[in-house]
Amino acid sequence: MGGLFWFNPPGSFLYSAAARVLAVAAIAGVFRLLDRASVQIYGLFAIPFIAQLLLWNFTPHERFSLPLFPLLLLGLAATSRHLLELYRQSRAQQPVASALIAGTWAVLLAAALVRNGEGMFVSLP
Repeated sequence: MGGLFWFNPPGSFLYSAAARVLAVAAIAGVFRLLDRASVQIYGLFAIPFIAQLLLWNFTPHERFSLPLFPLLLLGLAATSRHLLELYRQSRAQQPVASALIAGTWAVLLAAALVRNGEGMFVSLP
């Protein structure tokens, strides 16, 4: 599922790990958003859809999870918002640690945007 956030990740461990971190952050954000009424309907769609994907007899691929991409993108935004709130709360007590975490998250998101931009405008015809 990390391939949805990182265009065509090469075989490098660093790229695969970054894609997985983004996917886990998006899934965590989805769980954080499920208390909202507007997202609950999409969550009710996602539960049987994921169950169907788990029972599917074809090789798993990111393209099967494309119907869930808007929900995952919302989850990634919710995680980013949550990390920003945590940064604002903790920068007075622990400025170095909060700046390091916020900077790492910003670099990861910027790298994903650059990689997806390269994929869409350079790699694809």
